[in-house]
Amino acid sequence: MKRVTLLFAFALGLSVAGAFAEAPAPAVVDPTAFLEQLGAAHKAPEPDFMSGCYISRECVCGGGYVTIECWGEVSCSFGPRSVVCDGQSTPCPPIGSCPP
Repeated sequence: MKRVTLLFAFALGLSVAGAFAEAPAPAVVDPTAFLEQLGAAHKAPEPDFMSGCYISRECVCGGGYVTIECWGEVSCSFGPRSVVCDGQSTPCPPIGSCPP
């Protein structure tokens, strides 16, 4: 009986060792190659930075509204009843100066 138990334990040990010995080594994945396979590694196009800016504002004038606007190379912002582009102000016309 001891021989059978010993033989069984030996066979079991060999089978477990054989199972681990035959297991393939984990594959080392190259991230770049993997992303290329997915199509995600392609470089995105460079951003096309547009120079300049534009701003507009509606001004109350007479019985309606008048739109003022300007284009700038560096900066565009709102001023009090005006728009300012590159330091140049474009004011709204006086309120009563426009026809209804």
